[in-house]
Formats: sequence, C-alpha cells, structure tokens
Amino acid sequence: MQKRRCPLLCGTLLGALTTSDAMAGQPWINWQSGNIQYLHGWSYNTDPHSNQFTDGGDEHDVVTMEYFHDWRYGDNFVFADIIAPSDQGTEIYGELSPRLSAGKISGSNLGFGPIKDVLLAGNMELGKNNRAWLLGPGLALNLPGFTYADLNVYARKSVRDFIKHDTNWGWQVTFDWLVPLPVGRFHFLCEGFVDYAFGEGGGDAPKRDNIIAAPRLLLDVGALWGQANRIQAGVEYQYWHHQYGSSGQHESVPQLMAKWLF
Repeated sequence: MQKRRCPLLCGTLLGALTTSDAMAGQPWINWQSGNIQYLHGWSYNTDPHSNQFTDGGDEHDVVTMEYFHDWRYGDNFVFADIIAPSDQGTEIYGELSPRLSAGKISGSNLGFGPIKDVLLAGNMELGKNNRAWLLGPGLALNLPGFTYADLNVYARKSVRDFIKHDTNWGWQVTFDWLVPLPVGRFHFLCEGFVDYAFGEGGGDAPKRDNIIAAPRLLLDVGALWGQANRIQAGVEYQYWHHQYGSSGQHESVPQLMAKWLF
C-alpha cells in the first residue's frame, strides 16, 4: 500500500456509498454493499507524510471506505485508505478493481469443480508514490465453508513506486476470501487478502518479490442485539515481506478494527 492525495477517488467512493439506495433500483445492478472502517495500528515502517522508512515504531489511524457491486456483466470494487486522518498532511491511497464475467457475458454456466466463474480482472493502484496497472484472468471460486473466494493473476506494470519511477512488466497473484465462523450465539468472520508481486525488474533498482497479507478476525457485534451485518469489530494483522519491493524491509502491524456496513 501507498498513500496519495486523491480527492477524485474519495469523491467517487463517497458518491457511491451515499447513493446506494438509488443505485439499488437500477436494473443492471444485481446487489451491492459498502462499509466504512476505522483501524488503529502499531509498528508501521513508514511515516504517512514523508513516505520514508522508519524504525518500525510508527503508530497511526486509518479510515477506509469500501464499495462493491455485482452487475449484469461483472463486478466492481473500489476502496480508499485515509492515512492519519487527524494529522496535518493526511494522505490517501486507493484502488479500483473492475472485472468482466465470461459466464454472464456469454449467458453460459462456466463453473466446474471448485471454479464458479472465469473473469477478466483489472486493477489500478493510485498513490502519491505508487501507481500501477494490472490486468489478467480471474477466478471466482466455490470453496466449502467460504462465503466468497477469488483468485486473480495479473500482469503488473508499476509506472511509479516507492523505490523508483518505473519497472519492467511483472506479475501479481491476489487471493481474497470471507469465511463465517459461528461459535454459539457469536458470529465471527475471517476475511482478508494476500498479494504476491514478483518479477518486476529493470531500471537501476530492481524490485524484490514481495508479499503483503492482511487477515482479519471480526465479531458481528450487531448480531448480538438483532442487527446482523451492521457493526463488526475485531483485529487485523498486516504483514509485508520486502515492503515496496525493498530488500530486507519487512513490516508487521497489528491493528484494532471497527467496521460499519450499509
């Protein structure tokens, strides 16, 4: 992840979140969801304002806005991280992730075995020191016990990043998931993602292969008083091996998290 002042992205996301009722009436929208998250984390390796590596002792807040919708020919996901929102010089990082469904476009059931659908997946990373374009095949998976699971394999081109301004084409594999974990009257959820970026050489500082993972364990707090899928709270753990592709730079961040869904 990186950070960027991005008022256009935030405006687009806020517009999507605040007009969800109107959009729900559109015939091309099958279903949609949005949420706002608050996270407080320790042991960040970068200063949110200077974008420089630190000794791993940085502590700050993050407000995240997410929106997803499933539509006639695919699905779209967008999020924005507002880094250190209470400090001067707040930074924002965001991603746009559209996918086109081969099954929906063809009108055929392409599922077989653990594969539910085949898609063309794209992703745009938008940050002050990180802009990248990704494109490749995606798979919607049908895994036992999972509410959803997706596996996307991208060709990746970083046009600007933390280490240098350009790289050759590389690759990225992304897996995301949601698993409900009911324990008696308590409704826990395990969700998250893993990104593995590799093969980005070129220039005067080739990037190391790097992995970022962010699993979460959340409790559906609202379900305790009959308001399921409204308020969740728990923890997120973020680990980044070779952060920004920098050799030997690793980040390990435990975070408290609250999420409001609508």
